[in-house]
Amino acid sequence: MWTSTLVVSVLALLGFVASRTLAMPMMADDVGNWADPLGVVALISEAIMLATSLLYLGTRRAPAA
Repeated sequence: MWTSTLVVSVLALLGFVASRTLAMPMMADDVGNWADPLGVVALISEAIMLATSLLYLGTRRAPAA
């Protein structure tokens, strides 16, 4: 579950950066719009989920045999 959270967070962050740097179809007006309030909130929440999943996966211990 935490691995999928990590993957989705990374993909969302990459999608945000791509939509702000590349002219995507039907989204060309977002290029360069880094200060969009909803975009900033989405970016922060995805970064929190990414950090949370990295912390969990980094501290997880292997089960004892």
